[in-house]
Amino acid sequence: MKNLYLTFFFVLFLIKQGIGQELYVTPENGLNLRSNASVGNNVVSKVPHGTKVEVLDNSNPEWYKVKYEDSEGFKVGYVSSQYLSEDKPRGSGRRKSSSRSSNRSSSNSNRNDSSSGSGNSGGGGSGDGDLGIGVRGGDPTGITAKKYFGDRAIEISIGRPAGWWYSDRYYHNRFRDYYYDYYNYNHHHHYSYYYDDIERHFSIALQVHYLIHKNLLEGEGIEGLQFYYGGGVQLRNWSYSYHYRRWVPYPYGGGRYVHERSRVNDVDLGVDFVIGLEYTIPDIPLSFFLDANLYTVLYRDIGFIGQFGIGGRFNF
Repeated sequence: MKNLYLTFFFVLFLIKQGIGQELYVTPENGLNLRSNASVGNNVVSKVPHGTKVEVLDNSNPEWYKVKYEDSEGFKVGYVSSQYLSEDKPRGSGRRKSSSRSSNRSSSNSNRNDSSSGSGNSGGGGSGDGDLGIGVRGGDPTGITAKKYFGDRAIEISIGRPAGWWYSDRYYHNRFRDYYYDYYNYNHHHHYSYYYDDIERHFSIALQVHYLIHKNLLEGEGIEGLQFYYGGGVQLRNWSYSYHYRRWVPYPYGGGRYVHERSRVNDVDLGVDFVIGLEYTIPDIPLSFFLDANLYTVLYRDIGFIGQFGIGGRFNF
């Protein structure tokens, strides 16, 4: 009798938790089944529209662990709970999809719609895919890494700031603005400074962003394309040396040019707002992105700077 009571209360607990509940897939283009509760995980199958799935674990309100059966047998994985319904979608009986075609159309980058399953193993496959590492061109130019948490992500980029790549004319103008204007006008023309060359040294920039992803063209047959936005902090250091000639007058008339070198370290710190597009190739763990930043410098040269970036990452 005691075992009967325990069994009864255990069944009530499962019912209360929603475990064993049967729900239906609502998106017209199907729902990605992933290996874990993250949008970055690899997609190994797509659950067709109208398919009935059994809930195995709903402790995470955003991601349900489910089981369903297709032509290859039972598959277990994680899906986004917002695309499941207790009501069977209308017209779902007319949609059929083989396992091969659903696997070909599943996408790593459909961030909000599912998590990939691991075949018949019950989930938890080794290819999590929620970390991307790659290269970036623009400001800065260097290495970029992105960690996904559902439809959120943390992005870190480190490399050379755009100033390192600026033309010689840019540095010539900066030299003129500082040395020529300051010394000639504030020191009564005692000295004259003439720019010769620029020598670039080690320079580095660091960006850290918190991003929110939104699917684009969902339901239009295009998977993997996302819009994202967010903000973060940025630290940059430019290091370079000016080579120039300085006119030194003699006490009783005349004078001569002296060749000199001055090293400059420009450090600035601020916050930025970023928007961008990211595309992940279906069935291939490669993502490509394009973004634009509005950088607000709060330390040193206070002001606004527009920045752009383009690059790609491999998703692990």
